[in-house]
Amino acid sequence: MIYTGAENDAFVGASLTMIIMLAVISVVHITLWLYYKERPKIDQGFCFSYFKLSYRRRFKRDMWNMPLVFIFIILFLKYFPNYFPGVGILLITITILLSIIQLIYNYKMWKRNEA
Repeated sequence: MIYTGAENDAFVGASLTMIIMLAVISVVHITLWLYYKERPKIDQGFCFSYFKLSYRRRFKRDMWNMPLVFIFIILFLKYFPNYFPGVGILLITITILLSIIQLIYNYKMWKRNEA
């Protein structure tokens, strides 16, 4: 597909916005990770920050959030099928693989820190 005129400007604007959003999210993520890296972890009660949780609590939170993420992706692909054509299966596959890797890592770390 060849973009011309206003379509090209909209595509460049959307791409730039997405790059800026990903950069901001990455900076916040790394900052929180570094801040809570050596601090005591919370194992009971409510905690908004994922990085402040113990590995047991992270595992539990991931188990609760995983179905919600899959539902969100399926609804997004259902209502916006042409927004990113051909990306649906790739998005679901990558999300499943990363979720499983994260669950395994948190479970292993939970058992290692428990002993």
